[in-house]
Amino acid sequence: MDLFDLGCFYNRQVPVLALHSQLIMYSACALSAKQLSSVAEIPARSLPYRSGNVASSRSGELSTPEEYAWLATTYYDAAISLLLQHISEIAASKLPASSTPKMDTLPSPDACRSSTGNPVAVALEPHDEIVVAITILAIYEFLGGDETTWSDHLDGTRSFLRISDEAGFLNFCPSPSPNNVASGGSGLLRATFWNFARQDMLSARELQVNVKCVPLAYGISVIHGKRTRLEIHDFIMWRKMGISLCPKGILQVGDHSFHPEHDLDQLDLIANTMVWLLCRIVNFVASCNDSLEFLESEDSKNTWDQLKTELEIWHDALPRLFQPCSRVDISEKDTSTGWGNCCNHGKALIRHETWYSDSMCASTMQSYHMAQIMLTLHKPRTQQSRTIVASSHSDPPRRNLFVDALSELKHTSATLEKHAIEICAIAMSRPEEAARIHMLQPLYLAGRCLDNLSDRATVVRLIDGIEDELGWHAKYRVEALLDEWNMDRDALKCCY
Repeated sequence: MDLFDLGCFYNRQVPVLALHSQLIMYSACALSAKQLSSVAEIPARSLPYRSGNVASSRSGELSTPEEYAWLATTYYDAAISLLLQHISEIAASKLPASSTPKMDTLPSPDACRSSTGNPVAVALEPHDEIVVAITILAIYEFLGGDETTWSDHLDGTRSFLRISDEAGFLNFCPSPSPNNVASGGSGLLRATFWNFARQDMLSARELQVNVKCVPLAYGISVIHGKRTRLEIHDFIMWRKMGISLCPKGILQVGDHSFHPEHDLDQLDLIANTMVWLLCRIVNFVASCNDSLEFLESEDSKNTWDQLKTELEIWHDALPRLFQPCSRVDISEKDTSTGWGNCCNHGKALIRHETWYSDSMCASTMQSYHMAQIMLTLHKPRTQQSRTIVASSHSDPPRRNLFVDALSELKHTSATLEKHAIEICAIAMSRPEEAARIHMLQPLYLAGRCLDNLSDRATVVRLIDGIEDELGWHAKYRVEALLDEWNMDRDALKCCY
């Protein structure tokens, strides 16, 4: 939850805030137990990304998935009960704005200070306590793999945020300095807002996959979902959350925003700007799926042009950390995986690993390549049409203009493959676990753009690893890919 937050709010402050709040404590324990229930029985030696087994052998600790699952459900039920109680009390104005439910035992003031003497957490107002808890519980729902429950939870979260904002409980503030992680409500709101924004964007893309066979020239629906819950045209809200926009809502960079020469405290702002761009692209895709007429309209062309331009502006202004530090040729690596023995490996397109020095940067660049794929697939027809001139044998010669559809299809296919390969190459560089979780949707989309069996097997292996090693619900995407490819896992065995 903190991968894109330099302040590390959930990692640094939530554990201390939980000592003061039963709601946050129960929510955090529910999510932790849910995660442990998915990985408790996996031997550490079989997980190349983990340094040790999460199921400790110390006496008195839980050790089986069933025990962790029971604990997760128990804490979740308690958290939901408290959440409903708090919301009801706030709605009835029975809970004073200055009070917060306390645990029986509170830490001393010194326990809430860092080694430098600075506070690491602040007391929460009831509405802030709820905002923290509902973002944690949303991850719990997502981890459970029930998309409907998760989507309903996000709907409720957005409703609560809207009502709280209208009541004046929320004060959207610019991003604080990461060196001041205890700046209070602004840090809390910033962390919870961007956590929700990412889930909102993912939910809008996840709801329904359209696998109808539609010619590329007319646009293929990548993820046929709905629009984001956050209002993309609320420029004031996005500005206060750190996005630098002109009065017309167009992205600004350089002296007005992040710049290649700025300090490293801009990294999370850059990553969050990509989320904002993806929200806009998701909404554009939803409009294209609603109506073929819109896809061929002038409004569609203008919107696509603007999105493409701003995406390139974002990319051109990236600092050095968003550039790969190394690309490793797979053919130079140990071939003990069996790839070298696969008859399809010689034609594989995925032939290198792309390494970044920072996992936040690696994950953000995967999102960039995913955004490029989505825009390419939903390029308006008027933008795709190339014309070539042909002379007839008539006298005098006539010059006929017609669409070079075959050339355009080849160009589109090459563009999709280029970005799909880079998504997979980044995933193969073994970034940290938090980054791997965010790889699921880019990898799924990349898999839809690749035809070689060896490349497809690589995508399947990478997605399987997310669930097998991290306990994150992911294999449903493999099943969707296999269904679209019209094959089963046995067809890929030679490439493992």
